[in-house]
Amino acid sequence: LTTGSVIGCFANIVTSTFAPRAVLSFSWCTENSVVPYSVDRALQTAHTVMRRRNVRMKETTEQLYRSIAEARRD
Repeated sequence: LTTGSVIGCFANIVTSTFAPRAVLSFSWCTENSVVPYSVDRALQTAHTVMRRRNVRMKETTEQLYRSIAEARRD
């Protein structure tokens, strides 16, 4: 990543080269492409990881992430 990069929430960057300067939320960035990632799968993974740590995601937090995902689609 370069200085000034902007990486959205639930973005995954898997590349051996420089990533784009901006990666949208709920995106997977690879060597050849940037593709959207399912908000439902992302939140399911987050719930699983948080449960392992005995933490529960607040409903307002989930709503915030869903609204970010919705804005990304627009």
